[in-house]
Amino acid sequence: MANNFRKAYYSSLGVQVVEVKPSLETALQGDILDVERLNKLCLWVRIPHSYRPIVWKVLLGTISLAKEVWPFVDQQREEQYTDLKRCVSFLGPYREDDDLTADCMVSMLLVKMDARLPHSLPQAYLRSSLPDLVHLRALAVTMLEVCDTSEADAYWLFESFVRRYHVSLPGGGYPQEEERIKAEIRALENLLKAQNGPLLEHIRSFGKGLEVYCHG
Repeated sequence: MANNFRKAYYSSLGVQVVEVKPSLETALQGDILDVERLNKLCLWVRIPHSYRPIVWKVLLGTISLAKEVWPFVDQQREEQYTDLKRCVSFLGPYREDDDLTADCMVSMLLVKMDARLPHSLPQAYLRSSLPDLVHLRALAVTMLEVCDTSEADAYWLFESFVRRYHVSLPGGGYPQEEERIKAEIRALENLLKAQNGPLLEHIRSFGKGLEVYCHG
């Protein structure tokens, strides 16, 4: 009764009312999900806690938009997660059967994204040596809270977020992204030279290149 009254009241004011659960159920129906529709819904409403894991998985691309492959993908992800956690248990101060922690998630991410051969977890990757990874730990904690029923889902959401939004890692971690940024800075410098030479010279007079201000 209260919900109907509230909906009627807001409608009388010309305010569009979105019923959260029915709207989410509709957006998650069908064999192929409409990610754009889900994106728009997330901008309109506060997603209930029970729906957040699946919504995050879809939006970050952790799972396919085709529902028929979900069981297979979940199985593969679980196996990869188990192998990665076992690997970190050998290389770091973690035990395979311990509950997943934010620090363990960060170590798993660093090992998985380490392109060097053989893979290693050097002393520089341990928590005591990584005071600059607070942002990664905070993100890991958030994903553990979102996926409080599945450690594997929490890790894969964490990794997907880092990859998609190019979250900074020790030593760079994204050589292709760095090259792209350098190319864009060179393009900006050429544009300034052609369109506003005095401004470019003024910036250079501080003794620093454009990259300092762009990265800042």
